[in-house]
Amino acid sequence: MSPRIALPVLLLLCATGLSAQRWSQPKSNVTGEACPELLLEEEMVQGPKLTQDDFDGKVVFFMFYRRDCQGCETIAMPRLQKLWERYKDSKCVLVLAINTAFDKETYPYLADVEQTREHLKRMRWEMPVARDFDELSYELFELDEEVGTPQAVIVDQHGTVRDHDWYSAEPEWEHLEATFERLSANLNCDCHVKPREVTRACRGSFDAFEEGDYTKAWDEADAVDKSLVSGDDDRKDAKYMKEFVENLARKKMQRIEHNFYYDPIDALDRAKPVLDKFKGVPGVSKFSARIEEWAKSGMLEDFVKARDELEKIDSEFGEITKKGGVTDDAKAQYLKKLEGIAEKSGNNAIGARARNRIGTVSGKAQPALTRGNRGGGDTAKAGPTRNSGSAKPGADSGSKSRVGSSGSSKPETRNATPRAKTDMRATRSSRSKVKSGG
Repeated sequence: MSPRIALPVLLLLCATGLSAQRWSQPKSNVTGEACPELLLEEEMVQGPKLTQDDFDGKVVFFMFYRRDCQGCETIAMPRLQKLWERYKDSKCVLVLAINTAFDKETYPYLADVEQTREHLKRMRWEMPVARDFDELSYELFELDEEVGTPQAVIVDQHGTVRDHDWYSAEPEWEHLEATFERLSANLNCDCHVKPREVTRACRGSFDAFEEGDYTKAWDEADAVDKSLVSGDDDRKDAKYMKEFVENLARKKMQRIEHNFYYDPIDALDRAKPVLDKFKGVPGVSKFSARIEEWAKSGMLEDFVKARDELEKIDSEFGEITKKGGVTDDAKAQYLKKLEGIAEKSGNNAIGARARNRIGTVSGKAQPALTRGNRGGGDTAKAGPTRNSGSAKPGADSGSKSRVGSSGSSKPETRNATPRAKTDMRATRSSRSKVKSGG
């Protein structure tokens, strides 16, 4: 699809004489690293509510989108809509936009969720759209030390950022979409990366893995490894398949263990299918014994008590609300109980729920923490320092919204801040990141 670009931008491209051949990918601060923690409003702008499960173990393509950013409106969002339509039925990928409004102090309407919803409907853009909590998430993603829109980020099933770039020019979307296609095409029925090609003797093991039967995959490879008639290449590939299955089991067990400290009930639920699918694989029997210990642990008992206590006070406060008798005193008592639960529970799931309730009742919104993409389990939770204290000046917005150190944030066709590659900057909205002490 040829993007529709306003005439002034076309003239700018001709004047600079820059072509796609001279394009070079900007330097990302996150590519190759664990995905930073996304802070999103609990209420979606569009689409069903997203939970951590919607991110876990999937290849994720998300794009920061700002209304009135020319590149977002004319190029990035139409392309993202087509990408979403292509992958919306896949259980192994997630495509979404994250709406941000970094110059909302100057233009408050950009942060109006209802207006954004109506705009999405008018444009017939149907992909899931989340809302950046207080414009904190977009600041975590820099390209050549700039943040802005439209930026696209691709995260693999292990939670690692695999690609990151602007998303409003042909060289940009070509390599981003190619990365996304490559990552999503190499997944089996359980959204796990498939092994490399193996010899014919090991094909049974490979096919079993592709079908999600990991016990059979390991057994088939073990049989080839021990067979007296197997050649050297067959044994080499058999050992590779056994290690591949064992590593996958190890990663899944590590992830469940990591999750146990956040939500032990959820971790125990996730453990059962892992034990069933990897039964007989080395190391899994020891993990099974640990699961039995967890089921009897004091941590699980404390978690269940806190969950029941939270459900009880929620129910009591709900009844008061239904009767229309919510007094300041009743609200204060409810908040005090919530604070007690949050303090006892710390950073686990019940503590997070209690803090969200506090934000809702007190009117001080709390962010819904999407803990990166916890993926396959070998990725630690990412929680970098957020640049929430950065100044938020107005934007010199062209089709890539860009916030410079000076100038109005009224949408324009070109940028106030000069750049060497003017054609690439003419379609985005960004701003230089404010650095502490400088």
